[in-house]
Amino acid sequence: TAYFTNINLLPKFNKFLLNEFVFFKNFSKLKLGQFIKKHFSGEYIASKHYVDSSNLLYVSVRNFTGDFPDLENVKCLQEDLTKLCQNIKLKNGDLIFTRSASVGSVHLIKNIPQDKIFIPSHHLLIIRLYDNDILSIDFLEYWLKFTFVKDFFVNFSQGKIQKELTNWSVFNLPLPNIPFSHQQKIVNEIQAELNKQEEIKRKIEEKRNKIDKIIENAIIN
Repeated sequence: TAYFTNINLLPKFNKFLLNEFVFFKNFSKLKLGQFIKKHFSGEYIASKHYVDSSNLLYVSVRNFTGDFPDLENVKCLQEDLTKLCQNIKLKNGDLIFTRSASVGSVHLIKNIPQDKIFIPSHHLLIIRLYDNDILSIDFLEYWLKFTFVKDFFVNFSQGKIQKELTNWSVFNLPLPNIPFSHQQKIVNEIQAELNKQEEIKRKIEEKRNKIDKIIENAIIN
């Protein structure tokens, strides 16, 4: 059920374009699929292969549904599976899409520890791009997190009860008409805002700790 590349979604796509016409006027004719070098899904690995400790680690949808990838709360796998999983291990620069549950949640993989091997589950789609001077990978990550893109993926998902992300929607995702030179400026602006948010979160946490301390002192004294 993970692949829907042969389904004709063009009529639905044209209707979507019509409804979003004002927004789409500022789009280029480029689609994400023109930049995709390789795409593949992970593998289902049964729990009988789980172990208490290993450098071969299994990640699933739940590791990619938050604001940031969670590469800590993972399943350890028997290391004798390493050779079998070699072709699907995650690499820095991979874009990870959740196929089900949180449809179309996307994260860019960075800074994988050299002593760890991460293996994606069958409900994850991995995308690798060609090197190019048109589309910045950092800008693309933020674009893929944009509300419009999330709606796009959900709108073209398949399944009545359990929605699944389609390859068609990923390959046919329109890209905004923004010059490469300006994309980094946008990335810098977004990162500055995210840094401000993190500072606010830190201050809130400090205030919470102070409140806890007040209550703790009141109980002790």
